[in-house]
Amino acid sequence: MLKKLQEKGDILSIRAETPVIHSGEDTRWDFKVAITFKTEHLALDYSIVDPFKKQLFPDAEAYSKAEQHRFELVISHWDVPVETLPLN
Repeated sequence: MLKKLQEKGDILSIRAETPVIHSGEDTRWDFKVAITFKTEHLALDYSIVDPFKKQLFPDAEAYSKAEQHRFELVISHWDVPVETLPLN
């Protein structure tokens, strides 16, 4: 869905990063994904994915079950809004 939003122009960039070294289980993370939206409004509008959900996942019930299972597997989840600061 993110790629579809990028093709549409709602997302400007998608970056994924993974740690190079290991850490303790309590601080461990596998991937960090940074998404740059065209506007702040688009970043907070979860309905922008609705047309692509129906297109990519026509079986809404199976999609909902898969999403629920995915969230059950996640130990911790953080959404951390960030801003770029100019370095003077």
